[in-house]
Amino acid sequence: MGLITETSTLFKPELVTEIFNKVKGHSSLAKLCGATPIPFAGTDAFIFTMDGEACIVGEGGNKPANEAALKPVTIKPIKFIYQHRITDEFLNIADEKRLPYMRAFTDGAAKKMARALDIAGFHGVNPYDGQASGNVGDNNFDTAVVKTLTFNASTPDDDIDVAVALIQQDDGETNGIAMSAAFGAALAKMKTSTGAAIYPEYRFGGNPASFAGGIESDVNTTVSFNAGADEAIVGDFKNAFKWGYAENVKFEIITTGDPDGLGDLKRRNQICLRMEMYIGWGILDPDSFARIVNTTPFAAPEFGFEVGNTELFGVKASAMQDGLTVTDGKVTGTLKYLSTANDITNVWGKGNFIPFKLTCADWSKYESVMVGVVPSQGTGMVDIKPDNEHNGIVKIADKDIQRFKVVAKSADGKQINTQWFDLTGLHCNQQ
Repeated sequence: MGLITETSTLFKPELVTEIFNKVKGHSSLAKLCGATPIPFAGTDAFIFTMDGEACIVGEGGNKPANEAALKPVTIKPIKFIYQHRITDEFLNIADEKRLPYMRAFTDGAAKKMARALDIAGFHGVNPYDGQASGNVGDNNFDTAVVKTLTFNASTPDDDIDVAVALIQQDDGETNGIAMSAAFGAALAKMKTSTGAAIYPEYRFGGNPASFAGGIESDVNTTVSFNAGADEAIVGDFKNAFKWGYAENVKFEIITTGDPDGLGDLKRRNQICLRMEMYIGWGILDPDSFARIVNTTPFAAPEFGFEVGNTELFGVKASAMQDGLTVTDGKVTGTLKYLSTANDITNVWGKGNFIPFKLTCADWSKYESVMVGVVPSQGTGMVDIKPDNEHNGIVKIADKDIQRFKVVAKSADGKQINTQWFDLTGLHCNQQ
């Protein structure tokens, strides 16, 4: 079924600017580097690399040549979207009541777009699922920046000194630093011999505009997104990195179809609000940056996925599945169709269900373990750790779109990592 868009408008250029200005605190790159509008076709930035130094030449003396190279860096915008479903009653309310909701949606979506710039630009991943993005490729700090040093939580300011020295070796300058929450906390803990805080501005989650010496700074969870190794990125954000957005940002109210894989909108009496934005960036000189990394980041969770207990919510597991197995993160087997009235269908309706049991060698490593399918059928993510048996049930509406997701938070509550299970190998019986 095709999508029918009732409303499709372009935000005014001044509103697009406002979107990023209002959320600079949510994007380190937006805060540390000014934006430049870019055309849909992209734009090229040119970098001269010059070897040697200038020469003093006497009157009539020979003028020696210097080596120089001109390297173009293409900045091409990538489309990002953020969308959300609401009841279709929204279409019937008066404009003056609709406007505050639209402002709230715009503000929230703008924050997500700003975070997306950081997550993709720093790490080269799709913010939605944390997986490497082919659209971004190598155009990210984790891949392009080769100058790295190991994070020392007891002396993080010394780490910054070393990072700056690495950049200065290539005649680079440092005017910005993006820090993870852990890096900011490490600065906050530093004390003098008398017990006074050396960097009190970072205490209690503080996020000052600049670090000692006047270097602009920002503390942001996007730096260590998905429990990555980065703790801080130091460098010349003002000159060696550029980013921008195409000014025509589209907003849509979609009233028909299934734009997000959660079922037909009209059947559910819903509409979908969608914002689309084109954002581009380029790392002009990777040697002008250094990454301070944690060599022992929070390890990716390694949970097992098995068939749930013999009976769940009064329904036998054998009534829901046949031959359910997991190999290398891919779930295979047959899901039977539940149509009779029971404690499961009375809540979620008829359909295909996976009765699962999550296994783990050491549950004490985690503060919480959230599980669910994405996109969900309304249940969202739930914490399975408090359940001693670690059993659950998820409804599968479209096994080719949905994936089973596990989000584990470390025992200290500071790091998060994600594990996915592929459902495309399932066979779902229909009534």
